[in-house]
Amino acid sequence: ICGKPAHSGESALAMAWQHHNANRLITCGSRHVRVWHVDISQPKLHPMDASLGNLKRVMRCLDIGTNDDFAYIGTTTGEVLKFSIAR
Repeated sequence: ICGKPAHSGESALAMAWQHHNANRLITCGSRHVRVWHVDISQPKLHPMDASLGNLKRVMRCLDIGTNDDFAYIGTTTGEVLKFSIAR
């Protein structure tokens, strides 16, 4: 449906739909965070990878802020990461 692999060999461990935009969802897993746009006119999924820099964490859970501006992601090391997803 998206024309490319969901991620290079890694499964998503958590996902959440945005609250105010029914066409966007976020997934996370081992060393990746992706924002997906669902194009219902084609139908296709368009992924956009979050920039993690040198961060190498297994991300197990996520929640979307009430205004859809940020994703809060929990890691197996006990950290909570905050990512901007507003664009």
